[in-house]
Amino acid sequence: MRKAGVGWETMIIQGDMMMQGEMNTKYVVIAFGDFEKNTPIYMKSKLAIGKDEIDQNFDRLLEQIFDIDAAPKIGEIPDWVKSKRKAAKN
Repeated sequence: MRKAGVGWETMIIQGDMMMQGEMNTKYVVIAFGDFEKNTPIYMKSKLAIGKDEIDQNFDRLLEQIFDIDAAPKIGEIPDWVKSKRKAAKN
């Protein structure tokens, strides 16, 4: 119904998406329940994915976010991160 806060948020997001044009790098819609019913039309044409699809294949979300054909393999924690964690514990 686009009333109250939802109405304002819709106007802000629609305006921002219009300004970005085809270079949308900010919004990824994760629709819960019925994808067709719960996803606004203006967001279906951008990055949108159903929660059920994410639950079945999390890599699909990563592919959407990073705009790649296949999600990268998760590797070892970088040494600099390990160092920071170790320093934080001390």
